[in-house]
Amino acid sequence: MNDDQFQSLLNSGLPLTIYPSKKRLLRLALLAAFLVTCSIAMIHQHNDQFMLISGWAGAVFFGAGLLVILTKMLLPESQALMLDKEGFIINYSWRKQRWSWKSVSEFVAKEVLTPEAIKTIDIMVGVAAMVEGMPARTPLSARKPRGNNMVYFDDGSTGKKAALSRYLTGYNCALPVSSYELSAGQMVELMNHYRSVALQQSTAR
Repeated sequence: MNDDQFQSLLNSGLPLTIYPSKKRLLRLALLAAFLVTCSIAMIHQHNDQFMLISGWAGAVFFGAGLLVILTKMLLPESQALMLDKEGFIINYSWRKQRWSWKSVSEFVAKEVLTPEAIKTIDIMVGVAAMVEGMPARTPLSARKPRGNNMVYFDDGSTGKKAALSRYLTGYNCALPVSSYELSAGQMVELMNHYRSVALQQSTAR
């Protein structure tokens, strides 16, 4: 999203609905259609039983995926991010989850794994390589960061799942940034902006 479009989102006020990226859905639809075509070709061009089974499995799997993508294109609200004065809703297809601004931390763009999780993975991979007699790989800790491509926040919930997520990422919740036409940095700025506005208005009441 360019700067002018993003600034328009910041100035639009609440409530605000952010719809999934049409370009991304179109690319996924074209890819799924291509894979369905390849699967059908396998069915018609091969008499081998394995190839026939693979072709039918591919046609069913990628065909179902294509139907889901087309449904999302026709009903964009099924994957929309909805913000209002009380909080925000993330739509996962037809399943909704709501958070209040008061219950969540600030939003952060960061690498996927925490340093502690990376260290643990490096140790496990190193041990596995020694046992299997495989050549050592470059540790994750030595690799260059790929960029802040994930947006995280914490809602204070407890439990094993939340604890594991905090160990791996430092937070227990994430936003599906790739679904929208926003970079991770833009998503962080947008969410923190409206969180700040909503909390200030709530305090002023």
